[in-house]
Amino acid sequence: MESPYSAEEMAAFKERLLALAKEVDEQLAVYNESSKPVSLDQPIGRLTRSDAMQEQQMFVHLRERLEKQRIRVTTALDRLEKGTYGVCVVCKEPIHPERLALMPEAPACAPCLERRK
Repeated sequence: MESPYSAEEMAAFKERLLALAKEVDEQLAVYNESSKPVSLDQPIGRLTRSDAMQEQQMFVHLRERLEKQRIRVTTALDRLEKGTYGVCVVCKEPIHPERLALMPEAPACAPCLERRK
């Protein structure tokens, strides 16, 4: 099934996806720097080192989430180029525009997502 959206709507979705990709890339750059391992050679106290290691692990987790989001955005842009953006990859029905407004990289409609849980 081809996308149920007009050329104007598709252009707006593309603009939103490109902006989201840029935002994710910028956040990834920050988290990549912040998630580097804590050096044990640094002359800091034991509790401070423990806090730094916990913070580093938090940034690792956030970076992993962003990397997955970046893949979803790239895949959504691919679907947009193929003309299948806005169509659920599971049931092949249109994804509700409100869902795409909240999560433009969404590959599936809300009912299909609920069934997967």
